[in-house]
Amino acid sequence: TVTSNAGESFTLTRNNVVRVINPLDNSTQESIDFDDNAPINFNEYFEVVNPDLSLTYELVNVTLDGQVVELIKMDNFNYVSETPGISDFLQTVYLDNTGVSSYQIDVEYAYTFKEGGLIGDVIFNPVYDSLNILLENQCGNTPIILDKIGGEELSTVPPSSEEFVPNSLDDFSSFSFNYEVGEDESFARIIFENISFNGNNFYIKDIAITQDYSVEAPSNFRFVRVESDSLLFRWVDNSNNELGFVLETSLDGEVFENFYDIESGMQEYKVALNNLNQSKFFRIKAIGLNDNESEYTSIVEISNAVLSTQSVMGSRMTVYPNPVTSSLIIDSEVSDFQGSYKIISMQGQTLMEGPVTVGSQVNLSTIGPGIIFVNIFNEKNQTLITKKLIKL
Repeated sequence: TVTSNAGESFTLTRNNVVRVINPLDNSTQESIDFDDNAPINFNEYFEVVNPDLSLTYELVNVTLDGQVVELIKMDNFNYVSETPGISDFLQTVYLDNTGVSSYQIDVEYAYTFKEGGLIGDVIFNPVYDSLNILLENQCGNTPIILDKIGGEELSTVPPSSEEFVPNSLDDFSSFSFNYEVGEDESFARIIFENISFNGNNFYIKDIAITQDYSVEAPSNFRFVRVESDSLLFRWVDNSNNELGFVLETSLDGEVFENFYDIESGMQEYKVALNNLNQSKFFRIKAIGLNDNESEYTSIVEISNAVLSTQSVMGSRMTVYPNPVTSSLIIDSEVSDFQGSYKIISMQGQTLMEGPVTVGSQVNLSTIGPGIIFVNIFNEKNQTLITKKLIKL
């Protein structure tokens, strides 16, 4: 029985040694074509790499406490190789990391080292083997070592000069480790590298690979400014596995509605003013796979003054013509409007600036052709609108 990092327990059968578990609903990972939560079949979902064609990983039947159990065995005791320290690899198929933030790997195993042995012409006492747990992503990068165990640390029973065969569940121990899924690891596989020094046998009873789909909440969620017909919000994306975001609005800060679905990887969003219905409270959360979701950010409140004055005034501003040759007209439906303007280049350089009132004309004859931006500000220097223009 293996307990996942979601607190669920799962019993793994002997004749199918491994299963990949989704801790959210106890289902196995669909991308590997599991059948009705059935455990993974060893021959179908594992690959064995045997570089020197000597003894390698195999399935064996062993009697434990009077019950015949199928185990994975690495025969280090009878291993014959011209060069000690040869590796054999037991590796999973590639696992789909879509929506996965991390993995927990739990291994139940039995091993002992040899009390003494001959390697070449040299007698070693004791003789240790070692086990590396590696991660390889499908991009073909060199596998990285997630964990490394060897010698007495790996041993679960006292050393023996005889070939080790476990006969009880008490001969087994376990180890666990986690790894965080990287941004470029859309697929990955786990590799168990046995490095044999002709020591003693290594047995695997259970392997559980538990996927964590949790997503981290965005941070620094904030209102930036009112643009011509929308409110601009920004935040920091803290996850690399979210499927998207949901931005919600509220009239009273208690009941939220008007859900806006936002693509993953985005860190800003514009809410159209005509959809607000006087809402002035906003929050956002990240959405993960299998209906997993993060906590909400802090609630952002936008004052009535911003919604009723800045936004309305901005929506009543007009800047024309576009394209423009020399004379730019800045107008407003607000008869007593007073503010300022700023002309910005594509490189962010301020080309012109000055006061503006209703029907103001700005002479752009000194500005060369290209793309320019016009920012209009109110008396409090708050941005009302930003317009992109083509200067001929």
